[in-house]
Amino acid sequence: MLQNLHVKNLALIDETEVDFRNGLNILSGETGAGKSIIIGSINLALGEKVQKEMLRENADYALVELIFSVTDEKQKELLRELDVFPENDEVILSRKIVNGRGMQRVFRHPKCVRSPQF
Repeated sequence: MLQNLHVKNLALIDETEVDFRNGLNILSGETGAGKSIIIGSINLALGEKVQKEMLRENADYALVELIFSVTDEKQKELLRELDVFPENDEVILSRKIVNGRGMQRVFRHPKCVRSPQF
């Protein structure tokens, strides 16, 4: 289950954290408040292609991190088959997009992997 989302320097977001709880989580707000950016940032962390315009103006990089809770043994086994080993029943996905050089990295706790693996 997705527990936490951390976003920095993405579109209109300077920096924010969103905590998710068991059950239904609802994002609401006025038009232009950033709901789509929150959902889009999850997709970016999972490997979606980045448009350069998504970087916050005058920022050198953008960062998106997801923390997943993994307690089910079947899910842990599936992750191990992908060489992902939860630590303390958590998996952290972190993606840093570096402006100007187009570098994109995905970190599967704790090592760096290529985006297509996701």
